[in-house]
Amino acid sequence: MEFKSHYTKEEIEEAEAWLQERWDKLPSDFQLDEATKITDLKRTLENLIHIAKELHNNPTYTGQIFLLFKIKDKLQEDGID
Repeated sequence: MEFKSHYTKEEIEEAEAWLQERWDKLPSDFQLDEATKITDLKRTLENLIHIAKELHNNPTYTGQIFLLFKIKDKLQEDGID
């Protein structure tokens, strides 16, 4: 997903549902890209989902919401499905 300045409630709910369906398959640590290693992936996702659901209309948080979608895309790319 490309960066956007606004994410709809439906997009966020879809991403959350996809992640929840695969929650038990998620790794504890996750290498998002060369420069970004996430320790405690589930905790990170819980926080990002909370931000996305509560603050999706606030443009200040689009970076965090984009990170949620970037993680989801990378998980799909890595074969978590």
